[in-house]
Amino acid sequence: MQLGELARKAPEVVVLEPYEGSGGRGPIFGEAKRIECRVEWRRRLVEGGNGAQRISEATLFCEPTVDPPLESRVLIDGVRYEVAEVLKHRGLSLDYYQTEVLVAP
Repeated sequence: MQLGELARKAPEVVVLEPYEGSGGRGPIFGEAKRIECRVEWRRRLVEGGNGAQRISEATLFCEPTVDPPLESRVLIDGVRYEVAEVLKHRGLSLDYYQTEVLVAP
């Protein structure tokens, strides 16, 4: 089963604001985009690039075109989260490919 089929079976729409960098007044975020994905509520330990450990509250399974930078904001059911880790998966065939986004408060 391809992820597109999986996302359509249990779709949820979340809002993604991509992180674009830091400015004089704090972080800068791009235009908000609505994306369809499957949200799986489970906690996982995530280690950031600087070695800091965080607890991820949810995992978003998205189409391969979704590739948010770390520190991007995600709005799920009115609650704002931050992208803590992005994992790319490829199956044995080239048509199975997904993005896994772990989000933390």
